[in-house]
Amino acid sequence: TYRKTRNRLDSWTPLGYSLCGVVVEVGEGVHGFEVGDLVAAAGNEFALHAEVNWVPRNLCVRVPDGVLAEHAAFSTVGAIAMQALRRAEVQLGETACVIGLGLVGQLLVRLLVGAGVRVVGLDTVEERCRTAEEGGAVGCAGPDPAGVDRLEALLRAGAPGGADHVFLAAGGASNEPVELAARLARDRACVVDIGKTRLDLPWNAYYEKELDVRFSRSYG
Repeated sequence: TYRKTRNRLDSWTPLGYSLCGVVVEVGEGVHGFEVGDLVAAAGNEFALHAEVNWVPRNLCVRVPDGVLAEHAAFSTVGAIAMQALRRAEVQLGETACVIGLGLVGQLLVRLLVGAGVRVVGLDTVEERCRTAEEGGAVGCAGPDPAGVDRLEALLRAGAPGGADHVFLAAGGASNEPVELAARLARDRACVVDIGKTRLDLPWNAYYEKELDVRFSRSYG
């Protein structure tokens, strides 16, 4: 047995929350699915990295014809990015900064670009910055002083004062993302937290700009 104080990483834990698979059985009263259907599924208690899963009806969706299973498996991650975009209530022609260009951040960049938003990005990994630029971001840089200065210049070229929206898609124990968000945002901008990052808000910076901080609850 494990003591309550034991590190959770030492215990057996099912992994996964996003998958694509084939329906092998349909529960009683469930409509819209048939055995053999290719479906995408979500849920960190249901869409596990296992050969067989039991998934509730509202966490499954049939995969459209022509969509590859390896692409459909990312549906949940895409929904996480989409929910963040919805929480920000972005408008055509606005400017956004995505801090953290991992998988969710990359998808968010593309969704924002598709919504007609001018996007810049920030990440510590150069390759991720270039990938985001290939996805439509007007410019990306690292968190070093020169990189942040470059992003500020890019933002103000399209939106005087800074970004209309800042998305925190980074994770970790550093408070740097939330501090950079305040610097890169315009007055009364919206800051949306997606990743599990430290959130010790620098009170003066957030108060003086009257920033609106919102949380994005996974895929809603």
